[in-house]
Amino acid sequence: MNDHSITVWKVMQQMALEKTWNQDYANDMFILWYLHDIGKQFGYMADHAERWWEILKRSDYKYWQEVYYHGFADIEYSSPELDLLDIADLQVLLDWRHVSVQERLEEIWNNCGFDSAPYKNYETLAKRYNLI
Repeated sequence: MNDHSITVWKVMQQMALEKTWNQDYANDMFILWYLHDIGKQFGYMADHAERWWEILKRSDYKYWQEVYYHGFADIEYSSPELDLLDIADLQVLLDWRHVSVQERLEEIWNNCGFDSAPYKNYETLAKRYNLI
């Protein structure tokens, strides 16, 4: 796992415990966190979620949809777990630092450009969660 993913987990764990005070739920979120970017470990950066959701679905993993839909602003699917994953991911830079959503957007802007699909997607995602 890379540092970005580990920091996303720490943010998710804190948010899950604050939300529910339930350690079992926080443990479930650990598994979700671990699986959400697992495709990156095999070199599939652009389509890392798409390569693994079908396996998770066939395995009856209860959060397969969260793995598949994380990071996409233009979807109709919603769940508290997807919200938790997206919000945590919006607060962690690629170099692992936990930052504000605005700082994360600035990183995407600097790396991809203001008119880029990734920037527009994450900006829309942040607006959906009322984070900007």
